[in-house]
Amino acid sequence: MQNKTQANLDGSAKELERLQTRIRELEAIAEEKEHSEKIHRALLRIASLSSEARELADFYSELHQIVGQLMYANNFYIALLTDDKAHVKFEYFHDEEDDSDPTQWDPEPLDSFKSTLTGYLFRTGEAMLVDEDDLNKLSAAGEVQIRGTPMSQWMGVPLKAQNETIGVLVIQSYSNDIQYSLGDRELLIFVSQQIGILLQKKRYEQRLKEYNEQLERKVEQRTAMLQKINRDLEKQIHETEQAERLQAALFKISELTNTAQGLDEFYLSLHKIINGIMPSKNFYICTYDESDGQLDFPYHIDEFDSNTESRRLDTSKNIDECSPTEQVLRSGKPVLINKKNREAWLKKNVFFGTVPETWLGVPLFQKDNKVCGVLAVQSYLKGKSYTRLDEEVLVFVAQQVSTALARKRNAESLKKAHEELKAINDQLERRVEERTKELSITNKTLQSMLDERNKMQKKLAFEAFHDSLTGLPNRALFTNRLEQILRQRSRNPNLHFSVLFLDLDRFKVINDSLGHLMGDALLQEVASRLEDCIRPKDTVARLGGDEFCILLRDIDNERDAAVIASRVIESIAKPFQLNEQKVFTSTSIGITISNDSYKSPDDVLRDADAAMYHAKEAGKARYALFDVEMHDAAMKRLTIENELRHALERNQIKVFYQPIVCLQTRKIIAFEALARWVHPDMGMISPVEFIPIAEETGMIHDIGLFILHHSLGTLKFWKTELPQSADVSMSVNFSSKQIEHHDLLAEIQLALEENQLDAKSLKVEITESLLIENAALAQRLLNQLSEIDIPVLLDDFGTGYSSLSYLHKFTLSTIKIDRSFIDRMDRSDKHLTIVKTIAYMSSQLNLGLIAEGVESERHVEILKELNIHQAQGYLFSMPVDAERARQLLIDFNSGQS
Repeated sequence: MQNKTQANLDGSAKELERLQTRIRELEAIAEEKEHSEKIHRALLRIASLSSEARELADFYSELHQIVGQLMYANNFYIALLTDDKAHVKFEYFHDEEDDSDPTQWDPEPLDSFKSTLTGYLFRTGEAMLVDEDDLNKLSAAGEVQIRGTPMSQWMGVPLKAQNETIGVLVIQSYSNDIQYSLGDRELLIFVSQQIGILLQKKRYEQRLKEYNEQLERKVEQRTAMLQKINRDLEKQIHETEQAERLQAALFKISELTNTAQGLDEFYLSLHKIINGIMPSKNFYICTYDESDGQLDFPYHIDEFDSNTESRRLDTSKNIDECSPTEQVLRSGKPVLINKKNREAWLKKNVFFGTVPETWLGVPLFQKDNKVCGVLAVQSYLKGKSYTRLDEEVLVFVAQQVSTALARKRNAESLKKAHEELKAINDQLERRVEERTKELSITNKTLQSMLDERNKMQKKLAFEAFHDSLTGLPNRALFTNRLEQILRQRSRNPNLHFSVLFLDLDRFKVINDSLGHLMGDALLQEVASRLEDCIRPKDTVARLGGDEFCILLRDIDNERDAAVIASRVIESIAKPFQLNEQKVFTSTSIGITISNDSYKSPDDVLRDADAAMYHAKEAGKARYALFDVEMHDAAMKRLTIENELRHALERNQIKVFYQPIVCLQTRKIIAFEALARWVHPDMGMISPVEFIPIAEETGMIHDIGLFILHHSLGTLKFWKTELPQSADVSMSVNFSSKQIEHHDLLAEIQLALEENQLDAKSLKVEITESLLIENAALAQRLLNQLSEIDIPVLLDDFGTGYSSLSYLHKFTLSTIKIDRSFIDRMDRSDKHLTIVKTIAYMSSQLNLGLIAEGVESERHVEILKELNIHQAQGYLFSMPVDAERARQLLIDFNSGQS
């Protein structure tokens, strides 16, 4: 019995064990099925991403979430080959340990990227699952270089399309608690096969979308251009037709003088002619007799007011309180009432009769330019509105009408006089009357001739001593008055005066951009304001161009002169309204006070001029008082100018060279050619002193040609002698004065041909001021240089206008960051931020960068971090002569630096 019970227990145990084994098998099958369904859902989700995700950024983010559902993928990134297959770009990056964002980096060359673990995956094209030990072995074997935060496990698979690796997908773990298996790797490989094909399709769709958008923009631009051309043609046709109608109308008006029988017929015919030019169903002519102040309406056609009674012109009212007709008579100017100002006119309540919707009236003039009447049209139609163009046409017609009307009246007067003469029967009285008329005419003629002669003499005398544009005294009259007061002071030392020498700031820019007519108008307005700033006993004169002078009498101290100068500066700083253009300018003023050393007007003007230049150098829009130091500076400037005229022929101008270095290789890639003046008595003279003088006197052209030919000749010698100089180029600076007055492009080509150098051996350096002040000239030169493959560098970027607009407007290859930012970027967050901004902006605009003023290795480290790879500065070398530059080239490019 006991044995049987034991046997039953053993059988039950075996059955239980069998059932447990079966349960585990079923659980494994269920888990495997669930895992398979999970993978299947992920693949379906990946397949649907192409149509659901509109942007690549959304596509990558969704893809990250799907992979995260299959395995741990908090640290996940995708890197793809660019279209040229020579660079690698991080398209998506998410990492818990690394705060950087590689998706914002520029594409990295594949050759330099191959040393990374990701690059190793690009090389092999095989999936990898490595831990920290595996990574150290690969690093020790020289296969990879470790970058970034150390990881615990790293798993990457290639992304392929048409059996070609287009990128990699990587997940990694920084914790030993999270481990990946070979099964995870196989699963990721399986998923990557779908991702690669889909990713290639998505990128194609994205490029196709961008192309279509670009095509649509071009179509819209072309359509807009064609529409504008069509509108312009229609406008030209309309203007031509209008001009022909106007010409025909004027011819008819001229004929009316001879064809119309009387004034009534004349007015009726005139109405018909004007109605052919513009809608004038309601039209009237008002005549005005100044002797009795009477307004008459000899012709009046109106839909609502059939008759208009004569009335007197009420001059007691303010002109704004008068009717439109009376305003035209009193002001002598056209008046236009339309929908823009009709409400304001209604509030005045000045209309006689029915109020029109729109009204236009222009004055009629006599020969002496006195107003003798009004020509008016009006309309009662809703929505009808005369325009300024109608006003211009009617003013032009009114001129012809005035002439024709005067002729008609004269003709009728002559006719009437002739009829009266016929009625005179007494021949003797007629002869006496005729003789009297003849004598009267003769006397008037003689008197007129005498008056004309006196008037001409006064005009000639005025023009000899006054500026024809502004009407101000000219240099001759100002010098004469200054000489008089100097003679008076020699007799009376208590007589004092002061002279203000003014020059308009930026006048050349205004004159070149807005035209000489606008420049002349600005000078006239400036002259008017200057006269408002002085006393009646003072004198303001225009010396020429944009230079003015003011002679202040009885001013014996600097304070009073400074007060007047401040008043002038404040007045000129206010905006000028020239036609429809608002113009801003300012003035720099030099002040000198009378003293016993002044013997001639030239002495006074010389010192005032020197003070004015000092004010301009100090920042413009200010005044400066003359002192001895200014005189010394002026004399030094004169000495430098005289010596500079002989510096080239005496072989005193030298060419120095400063290297431009590649920070990655520490090799010299170019030299900047710099002008240096070594004077036997004055020593080394700074370019800051002599280059502005050379530009002002025109000597900069000869100096510039010398630097160009000498530097290119030196480069040719180096290329012939030294293999290290094969790829070295020469940067040469050019000023705006060289470009303005000479065929610079032909001279550059000649210098390259004479030295047997290709275009890439030369780089042209220009400044920001050239782009702003001579935009059209600069654009033409830059385009010409671009056509022959000569790069253009923008020097000292950040110190001038620094306008972002010209970086994409002009054809530039490289910008040079000014040394003022580089020098302080290692100790000033503000300057570092500026350099970062310039670096990012240049990368987006595909512009090269050269950092000036590099003086420490810390500067180099920062520049490398910002992907700025070219620099020059005292860290490498100061500007040196040709022999020392040759040795630098040997040392740097032979690996001995």
